[in-house]
Amino acid sequence: MEWYKESLLKRHYDGILETNRAQLLQGGVGDPHLIHPEWDTRMALALVIRLAPHLADRMAGRLEPLRQLAPELYHYPASDFHVTVLDLLRGEPGRTLPPNWREYARYIRSCARGGSSFGLGFSGLCASDNAILIKGFYQAGLEQLRQRVRESLAAHGLPLEERYKTISAHITVARISTRLHHPAELLSLMGQNMDFGQMQVEQVELVFHNWYDSRKRVLDTIPLG
Repeated sequence: MEWYKESLLKRHYDGILETNRAQLLQGGVGDPHLIHPEWDTRMALALVIRLAPHLADRMAGRLEPLRQLAPELYHYPASDFHVTVLDLLRGEPGRTLPPNWREYARYIRSCARGGSSFGLGFSGLCASDNAILIKGFYQAGLEQLRQRVRESLAAHGLPLEERYKTISAHITVARISTRLHHPAELLSLMGQNMDFGQMQVEQVELVFHNWYDSRKRVLDTIPLG
């Protein structure tokens, strides 16, 4: 597949790792919410791509070296693997399901009808100061969908709380809950050539979920094209 702005995405992922390398070598930044997840009330409205179970299971199998090296991490179950298309309403403590979520669904459906399926590919690992990511690459259809949704929500007066303009297609697969026990060894995994596979995206999900996608309500499944 030919990936959209592949060189830009590679620089983006490399930049994330280099920016956070020093912090990672010191053990990273633990997420205090993982100590008592039952107290974490952050919820968000998001448009996501759910991975096919066979691909998610394949990824989980290839991540076994990461689990063996760093069991202290919070490792996402394969059922929670996803790519975020857009954070519509960002994760906020105590956020409840917005009463106008059906308006979001209606306009996103209209945007999706105007597009078509597109490919995603996953290769290699990256790390921020508190998370481990699978690097994702995509065809132009993903960027086109994102832009159509941005424009449609703005035209209809619906809030879009993107923290920054989303350009990546990564999958968060683990989070640092306490200090890393073997940070240098973990960083060595980041340089390995790991092919996680490809998929064709035929639909997206409108979800209301928590920070880790471990609590989620699928509000609508929206076909493309």
